[in-house]
Amino acid sequence: MQFDFYISEKPNIALRVKVNVIYNIFGDKTYRVNRDPIEANKYILIYTLGGKGCVKPAESIFTLAENDLLLIKPNDYFSYWCEGETWDFWWFEFWSDTLPIALDQKYQVLLTELELGLFKQSLDLLKQDKSNLASSILGGVISLIAAKIEANNPIDSGLSLFYKADHLIQNHLSTLTIAKLSDLVHVSERTLRNIFHTYAHKSPQQYIDEM
Repeated sequence: MQFDFYISEKPNIALRVKVNVIYNIFGDKTYRVNRDPIEANKYILIYTLGGKGCVKPAESIFTLAENDLLLIKPNDYFSYWCEGETWDFWWFEFWSDTLPIALDQKYQVLLTELELGLFKQSLDLLKQDKSNLASSILGGVISLIAAKIEANNPIDSGLSLFYKADHLIQNHLSTLTIAKLSDLVHVSERTLRNIFHTYAHKSPQQYIDEM
C-alpha cells in the first residue's frame, strides 16, 4: 500500500474573491476601450498572453507584454488599448477584502497550462451563472500567482511579512494590538502600516476590525 498525506496544524482562511466580469480578448491594432469609473472597491487583474497592450488608470500608463501581470483599482475614468499589432490578454473584475499582490506594479509571471486552464474554467462557470465557483477558482489562482511573485522576488520580504501578520491576526484576534503585532513580526508600526496598505489596501487596524 502507498499513500501520501499532510496535516496542517494551523490552516489559513482562503482568499475571498467575488468576480463578476471575465474577458479573454484577442484585439488588433484598432482595439481601444475608454471606460467610465467602475464600482467602488473593485479590482481589475490583467494578464497578457501575447502581443502588447497599454492600460492607463489615472495619470499612469502601463505597457504590458507577454507574461506581464498588473493589478489596478481605478477610481476614475480609464482606458486600455492594443499597442502593437495584436494584444491577447485575460481581464478580471472583482471585489476582495484583501489581496496579496501590490497595486499598480507590473510583474513578469509565467503561468502554467494548469493555471491558464483555471482562468478558462472560471470564465466557463461564470457563463453558467455559477459565480460562487468561478470566484473560488479565481481566488485560488490569485493565491498561486502571489506565491510565484514572492518566489521570484526574494529580496522583497513585504509579502512574507504580510502573510505572517495575517496568520497572527487569524489566531490571536481577540488579544492582538497593533503595537504587539509590530513586535511579533519585528518591524516598526510605520513599516507595518505600509505593508498593509500595499498588500491589503487598508490599515492594520481596519484589517483587524473587518475580520
